Amino acid sequence: MYIFIYLSQWLIRFTFYERYIRNRLQKFADLCSIANISVFILAHNYYGFYIHGRSVHGFADTDLPTLINDLRKEENDLCAHRGLVPGTTDHTFILSLTYSFKSLYDKLFE
Repeated sequence: MYIFIYLSQWLIRFTFYERYIRNRLQKFADLCSIANISVFILAHNYYGFYIHGRSVHGFADTDLPTLINDLRKEENDLCAHRGLVPGTTDHTFILSLTYSFKSLYDKLFE
């Protein structure tokens, strides 16, 4: 009985709660965008993720009232969207690297 309760709680948490309510990954991507930081994560040798963290407000080093005002402008569609390509809102991407790019990447960080 306890195993059934545990499995049902685990299933609800990861299929519903983490995806639709909490969504930590989306919050992290939003934080990167507000902080004007892009992130390149290699989960495997030739596979990874890219979070395009360009702030649509031009700068991230600001005081709290200006930040709140900027977020309200973004909420009301009074500024550009966060996407990498103009006209889109996608700022998280899955990467599949080629051998030549990975070799160049490894040479840069030797």
